Amino acid sequence: MIGLFLLAGEKANSQTTLSPGDILFTGFDATFSPSNGDVFTFVLLKDITSGTVISFTDRGYFGGSSWQSVSTISSESDITWTSGSALSLGTQIYIKGLTASVFDPSGGTYTPNGTVALTNGTSSNGLNLSAIGDEIIAYQGGGGSVTGSGVTIIAGINYYYCVGGSNSTAGWNSGSCADNPNSSEMPPGLTGGFDAYFTGPISGTDAPDAGYFSCTGGSLSTASQIRTAVMNSANWVLSATTVTLPNTCTFGGSPPVPTPVVTTDPEDVHTSVSGFALFECTATNSPTYQWQVDSGSGFTNISNGGVYSGATTSFLTLLLIPESMDGNLYRCVATNSGGSVTSASASLTLFKASFTSQTNVDCHGDSTGSLTVTVEGGTGPYTYQWDHGPYLSNSSSTSNTVTGLSAGEYHVIIEDSNYYIYGLTATITEPSALVASAVVNNNTVCGGSTGQATASSTGGTSGYSYLWDDSLAQTTATATGLSAGTYTVTIKDSKNCEDTATVTITAIDSTNPVADVATLPTITAQCEVTAGTITAPTATDNCEGTITGTTSDPLTYAAQGTYTITWTYDDGNGNTTTQTQSVVVDDTTAPVADVTTLPTITAQCEVTAGTITAPTATDNCEGTITGTTTDPLTYSAQGTYTITWTYNDGNGNTTTQTQTVIVDDTTAPVADVATLPTITAQCEVTAGT
Repeated sequence: MIGLFLLAGEKANSQTTLSPGDILFTGFDATFSPSNGDVFTFVLLKDITSGTVISFTDRGYFGGSSWQSVSTISSESDITWTSGSALSLGTQIYIKGLTASVFDPSGGTYTPNGTVALTNGTSSNGLNLSAIGDEIIAYQGGGGSVTGSGVTIIAGINYYYCVGGSNSTAGWNSGSCADNPNSSEMPPGLTGGFDAYFTGPISGTDAPDAGYFSCTGGSLSTASQIRTAVMNSANWVLSATTVTLPNTCTFGGSPPVPTPVVTTDPEDVHTSVSGFALFECTATNSPTYQWQVDSGSGFTNISNGGVYSGATTSFLTLLLIPESMDGNLYRCVATNSGGSVTSASASLTLFKASFTSQTNVDCHGDSTGSLTVTVEGGTGPYTYQWDHGPYLSNSSSTSNTVTGLSAGEYHVIIEDSNYYIYGLTATITEPSALVASAVVNNNTVCGGSTGQATASSTGGTSGYSYLWDDSLAQTTATATGLSAGTYTVTIKDSKNCEDTATVTITAIDSTNPVADVATLPTITAQCEVTAGTITAPTATDNCEGTITGTTSDPLTYAAQGTYTITWTYDDGNGNTTTQTQSVVVDDTTAPVADVTTLPTITAQCEVTAGTITAPTATDNCEGTITGTTTDPLTYSAQGTYTITWTYNDGNGNTTTQTQTVIVDDTTAPVADVATLPTITAQCEVTAGT
C-alpha cells in the first residue's frame, strides 16, 4: 500500500495538467511502412514538467458518443508519451513510431526525449496512420485509452475528406461516412480553429498523405501568435508524398530563419506527348515549394490537378502531357519564414511528329498514295511502324516515307532511341470512279455524215478532256459530222484517269429494197424439187446494197403441183419488199417398158391362173410401174391370144405393150395299155362289147 501511495504521489507531483489548446499539431506523415512507424509533430503552447503524460489516438469519434474499437479494427490504437525532461513553450516534439524526440530548429537536430508506449490496440509500431485520411487526437487521463475514465481531450488534427458527407473545420467529418476507420466527427471538448485543425483535401476530394505547418503567418513568439498561424490553412503545405518533419520553425521568439538557398535546380526534360516528366528542386533551411510554369506569357503558379501533381513539393510530376505544353519552362520558388528564392528554369521538350507530306490517290482503285512523317523533339535514330487498318502488324522500318498506298486509313508508330513513342493516323483519299457515257443526239441519213453524239462523265476529278476515234479525232464533248457506224470516246480527268464509252450512229433509211428481177422465173421441175434447187433472189437497197430474200415457205417439194414462194427483202431498217415466185412440179414422161418386146407365152392345152406375170416399166417419177390389163390371164381353149398391158404412172402418162399367148396341143395321145388284149367273141361282137 505504501509503495502504491508513493508512486501515485510521485506521478501527481510530476504531471502537468493540460487544457484544450495547450498543444497544437504541426505536421503528420502517413507514408511510412508499419515497420518504420508513421510520424507526427506537435508544439507546446505551455511549459511542461518532466514526466508529463500525453496520450494520442487515431480512433475516430462518431455518433455523438462512440469511438472506433481497437478490438475490431486492428489499425486503430492509443499510444502514450511520457516526457523525459521539462520542456518550454514553443518546443516541437517529433513522434515516430514508438520513439519521441525534441527538434532543435537552429541545428536541425533531433534529441530523444522520454518514452512512447502502446497502451491500447495491437499495432506494431505506434499509430498506423492511413494514407487515404485519418485523425490524431491528443488527450490526458483514461489510463492510455481515449475511452477510459477521466479523459480530457486537448488537441486534434483531421486530414480525411469524406466524399458524400459533410466536411468542415467546425465539425470535421459528419454524415453518412462519419463511422469508418478513416473519419471522425469533432471530439467532445475540442473547438475547430482553436485546438483542432482540419486540413481539407489536397485537390478535389483527394486527402493528403502528409502535411506540415510552413512556419509562415507572422511572429511565432507567443502562444496566441502560434495558434493564429498554425490554425490558418494558408500556412500549411499538403503533400501526396513523404515530407520532412517538422519544419524548421522557431517558436517562442527564436532568431529569424535564414533565407532558403537552392541546392538543386530543375533540369531540362525530354519526353513524349502523353508521356511522363519529373522536375526536381531542393533548397536549404526547410522551405516550402511552389512550382511555376511559363507557357509563353510569363511564370504563374501551378496548382495540383490535371497533368500536375506535387506543385508544392520539391518534385513536380507531369503525367499524360498534351502536345500544347511543348516548350514550357518550369521553376520553383522555395520559401520559409526568412524569405524566398527562385530556382533556375528548365524546359520541357516533347517528342512529337506530324505528316509533312501526303499524296492522295489520283485515280480510283490505284495505289499511288504516299505519306511522309517529320519528327521533332526526339533523339534519333528513329524507327517507324506503318500499318493499314486499326492494328499494327508489320515490322519496323527506318524510313519516314511510305509509298504505293491505296485509299484508306493508315497508322504509324514512331519510336526514338530513348524508347519514346508517338502515334499518328492519316487517311489517304481517292476520287470516285470515273465513268464515261455517251448518247446519240442525231443519226445520219443513208450515205451521209450528219450524225452527232455527246459524251459525259461522272466521278474522277473535274477538268475533263475528250478524244473520239472518228476520222477527225474530235476533242470536244460533242462529236459532229458522223457517218453511220460505232464510235468510241475516251474521257480523261485532270488527274489523267480515263474511261471509254461507245455509241452507234444509225443510217436513217425509209426506202424499200427493189427486187433485182421484176418477175421471178417460174421454177419447173420433173417429179420433185430437192434442196439447193431453188436459189434465193436478191434486191438492191439504197443503204444496205444487195439484200438476199428470205422466206418462210418450203424450198423443197415432193408432190406434183403448182406452189408459190413469197420472198421478203428486209434492209434491217424497217423497210421491206415482197416478191412471189411460182414452182411447178410435173410429170410429162410416160413409163418405159423394161423389156422392149414381151415374150410369147406358150402353153399346152390351157393357161391357168398365175401362169402369166404382169410385166413392168420404169417411170422417171414413180419408178417401177407394174403393167395392168383388161384382158383375161387364163385360157382353156387352144388358140392364139393377145394381152395388151398398160403402164400408168398415175400422173396422166401411160404406155401400152402387147404380149402373145398361144394355147396349143402338139402331143399325141399315149395308149393306156402297151398291148391291147385280143378280143375273142363267139359269133359276133356286138355294140358295146
